[in-house]
This record gives sequence, C-alpha cells and structure tokens, in this order.
Amino acid sequence: MERMGLWLHPSPSSFLESRSKLLAPGRFLEVSNDLELNQSKQRRRRRRVSKIGAAGLTRSSQSIEAADYQAGPARQIKNAVAALEDAFNQVSTSGPDGSEEGFAKRGDRVSRKRTDRATGGSSSTPSNGGDLWSDESEELIRSSFGVKPVDWRNLHHRYLTSQEEIELVELLTPVKHLHQVRSELRRVLRREPSDDEWATTANTDFRTLRRRLQLGEAAQNKLIEHNCRLVLFLARRYERDAGSFSLEDLCQEGVKGLIDAMDHFNPGKGTRFSTYAIFWIRTAIVRAITRTGQVIRLPFSFAAKKVEIRKARRELRVELGRNPSDEEVMERTGLDPVQFWNIYYYSNFRVRSLNETVRGTDEEFLEYLPETGDIVSESSEVREEIVTALQRLKDKERMVLQHRYGLEDGALAVKSLREVGRRLNMSQEMVRRYEASALERLRHQEEAKSLRSCLASM
Repeated sequence: MERMGLWLHPSPSSFLESRSKLLAPGRFLEVSNDLELNQSKQRRRRRRVSKIGAAGLTRSSQSIEAADYQAGPARQIKNAVAALEDAFNQVSTSGPDGSEEGFAKRGDRVSRKRTDRATGGSSSTPSNGGDLWSDESEELIRSSFGVKPVDWRNLHHRYLTSQEEIELVELLTPVKHLHQVRSELRRVLRREPSDDEWATTANTDFRTLRRRLQLGEAAQNKLIEHNCRLVLFLARRYERDAGSFSLEDLCQEGVKGLIDAMDHFNPGKGTRFSTYAIFWIRTAIVRAITRTGQVIRLPFSFAAKKVEIRKARRELRVELGRNPSDEEVMERTGLDPVQFWNIYYYSNFRVRSLNETVRGTDEEFLEYLPETGDIVSESSEVREEIVTALQRLKDKERMVLQHRYGLEDGALAVKSLREVGRRLNMSQEMVRRYEASALERLRHQEEAKSLRSCLASM
C-alpha cells in the first residue's frame, strides 16, 4: 500500500495514529489511483484541499472518527474524500464570518473588476446620453482646461481603450450637429448669428449649448492628448524625407490629420478610432511634405510611390539577404521603368544656389557654369543630330514623333495620343503603334543618341 501515498497497519490503533498525522492542519490527503481517479482530478482536489484550511480539515477529521473502521481501509479513504468535499462546499459558499453571502459578494467584486479591466478601468467620461452636469463631465472639462505644451520627445500618455474612444467620439457628435446648425443659420441670415439665436435654432437653451461645446472641446483635447504617441510613431517614419520639416513640424501636421479623423469617424462601423486615424495622420504628413517640405513641389502620388519603393527595398533586402536590384524593386512595386526612374530622379533632386561655394575651393558654383555661347553652339549640334536621326525614319513614324514630343515646333512638350491622332487623322492605337516602331528603330541607331537622350528627359 506504499504506492497509495499512506501506510495502513493491521491494528486499529496504528491506523488511527497514522490517520491523525495525515489529517493534521495544513497537510494534503493523497488519494490512490485504485479509486479510479485520474491525474487531473487529483490535482484539482489537491488545490481544493489547500484552500479549505483548518476548519475544513477539522470537519473531515470528525467525520472519519464517526466512520466504522470494520468496513475496511478502502471505506475509510472514501469517507475521508467525501468529508473533504462536503467541507469544501461549505467553505466555498460562506464568508470568513461564516455567512453564506460572503463569497457571493466577493465573486461580484471580482466580476466587476474584470469588467472594469476589460473596458479600461472606471471611466470618467460621460456617454452621449449621460448627464451633462455630472461629476465625470466636470472632471473631463477641468482636466482639459488650458493650453498644455507637448514635449514630443518625452510622451507618457497611455493609449485609450476602445470603450473610452467611443465615449469621447460620442461627445463630439452633438457638437458637429451644433456647428452645422450655426453654418446654416449664418447662410440664411447672411451674418454671424448670436448665441441666443443659435440655441433657439438648435432647440436648446444657451446654458446647455455652452455645456455641450465645452464637453466636445474637452473630448477632442483628450483624444489628441492620448493619441500623440501614435502621431509621433508615424511622423518618425517620414523624418528622413521631410526636407525642411523638423520632427515637431511633422507631428503638428499629424495632429491636423488626427482632427480630420475625428470629423469622419463613425463608431458604428466597428473600427477602433486609433486604427481609423492612421490613414488620416499619414495622409496629412505626406501632403505637408510634398506641399511645402521641398523647394520643388512634387505631386502627392510621387511621395506615396517613393515610400512604396523604399518599403519594397527594405522587404527585399530582408528576404534576399542582399541589396535588391532596381529590376526586382520594379517587379515588387509594379512600376514600369519610366515611372520608377522619374520618381527616383525628381524625389532626390537637390536645388543648389548659384552662389554656393564648391567643396574644396573658394570659388562659387556660378563660376563653373559654361558660357552662353558654348551652350548655344552645343544645342545647335544636338538639333542637327536629331534632324538627321528623324530623316532615317518612315514618314508616318517621323510625323508621329514630331507631334508627340513637340519636335516640329521646338516646344518639346509631350502631347497625348488622342491629340496627336486628331491632328494626323489617326486612331490612338495607330499613333501608339507608329510611336513604338519609331522608338524601336532609334534604339538601334548609333546616330540617334542625342534624340534618345532628348526623349528620355521628357
């Protein structure tokens, strides 16, 4: 019987002595596998016994003393297990003072704590239909009062939970309606409406109107304050391409996008506000960089494609374990060579001052520029080479190239296929075919080097 975890002796006195040692307070009763209890049930029973304490073990000891020893050792073990289970049931349904409601109340407290933890804690934000004059509303307005400088290098605000975001956005909904009413009233009256006129048109009193405006402003400030870390995270991704923008400038532009996200967010779609705001923050930052971050303003699509190219290079470098080639990047991004090189050239274009000092010398960059006469002479030679190369083409191919790239009038401006077809009385498909065949012929002519360079620069 050693494998059962306890020693059973043939004499009653020795068994009772070993039983009293096993049932001492703080000890576990180990149950044999012969009672057809698997290992998982044993572990659960041990955990239950450890929670019972001295009171439960005392009750089980009294039950065993009343049991009939003549029934045999197996009967004694069954009685002990049954007594322990009864004691556990009594203790689990009673409090420390013996009341049966003690543990039920404790369970309610645990359930409430879990609910608060799931919703981000006890929220101090009033809902849309809540009391405008509650303590939570007053605390929200008081906490967002005044201008708070933001240290973008040292942010410690936590992220809001989904429930908190919804409650704050719901406070902005009536404010949007009030501003729409004011705009419509301004259009009808053709002047700035007074506060009383505004409140009357909105079917409310001035006191409630002002309170809703205060709550809306406080909710907006709190959303901005707790999403500054998200703005900073996205701004750092564009810091290298910011041009004249500093990190703080990018963050300010990101906050503008965050405010736009508040105006367009719909909590009924089932998306978190922080997830929805990423698009608006990124768009505001990229547009600011393309609009004023560089001396030469580039289209918004250029900046977006440049970010896509850089992302593809980074992913391919990780996958291949080496720097990817330009062809591999083109294949990953789906860009044709013309688009790829245009984005690469214009995105990395650097503007230099004519009075800038050349590195390693004391001379200005202006002194290294060629004379005007040299430029005119060189351009004349290039023009002659272009005319010679065009003479080697067929008539329709030559006319298509001249009208397509503005070579007939020297404008050097690319025209659309439709415009060229209308001038030459051709369809767009025929213009495209003649252009492709002409470029293919020029590609194999050594004399057409200047013409190829001219067409590539357009």
